[in-house]
Amino acid sequence: MVLATVHALTGFTIAKLSQKKFNLSNLTLYLAAFGAIIPDFDFILAIFFQDMTWHRAFTHHIAIPIIFLAIAYFPLKSYRKELLFFNIGYASHILLDNLAKNTSMLNLALLDGIAITIFLCIMLYKSLKQEYKHARTT
Repeated sequence: MVLATVHALTGFTIAKLSQKKFNLSNLTLYLAAFGAIIPDFDFILAIFFQDMTWHRAFTHHIAIPIIFLAIAYFPLKSYRKELLFFNIGYASHILLDNLAKNTSMLNLALLDGIAITIFLCIMLYKSLKQEYKHARTT
């Protein structure tokens, strides 16, 4: 099992390495990191449906970003780069999970996941707040 920190840092790093070439904002970097941890939230569906087969079902892992990209791509034309890097982060999660199948660190991964999720939500909030202020001044 790959820790959430590793997932988030992988998504962030992919976007950071692409930042100059594609002229990416900090929001895009954070969205790529956030996209990289979203697949771990499938446990919510498992609890909701009271069926643990939803958890770690890679058909759901793979289908969700494709559906999201297809639905959001056309109406969100001004955010296509952000959406693309969110999905790249998501894809990096799937790749890392398939490369590392060790589940012996489940408790540590849960604590790590909670911590990194809180951190990324704070960073996304700050970035969106900054972009909103910038948009109001221009």
